[in-house]
Amino acid sequence: CHPAFADQYSDPACLHGDTNRGATRMKPIVLLDVDGVLADYVGGVCYAAWEKANAVANEKDVTEWSIEDSLQLNEEQRAIVKRAIRAPGFCACLKPIAGSRLAVRTLLARADVYFVTTPTDSPFWMHERTAWLQDYYGAAFDKIIFTHEKHLVRGDVIIDDKLSNVLGTDRA
Repeated sequence: CHPAFADQYSDPACLHGDTNRGATRMKPIVLLDVDGVLADYVGGVCYAAWEKANAVANEKDVTEWSIEDSLQLNEEQRAIVKRAIRAPGFCACLKPIAGSRLAVRTLLARADVYFVTTPTDSPFWMHERTAWLQDYYGAAFDKIIFTHEKHLVRGDVIIDDKLSNVLGTDRA
């Protein structure tokens, strides 16, 4: 069954392939965002703001999408944090969100999981993110998708902490 046929696809009897010759049930395709869903990006930015920019940075203070606005960083502090995010090791040192490893293992048993993540302009980010996903979640290289246009990636379910990534608009 093709995901475009939602009424048939949601039917447990939906089969992939020729039903007359031992077809197998198709697993749903689940698209997982990484930062904010699997990786504690906010914690990493707060730590960089505290350690590198001498800012008072507490994750509980982050109440807006812009972490820098939430922490009320001045222009100099923002530049320092941006450099820290682009530096080697930032992505590699992010901590997994509590419970996410078990959640991914559970999903992997039931679905075809793809890790869909937005890269930064750091020359190290994609390599570090790939290694991070492989180390913490056992992600296969061909299951990692880097894009700034997540709404163009096709799947049955997308799990993302930013609504505009799902809708394909900056207004959300």
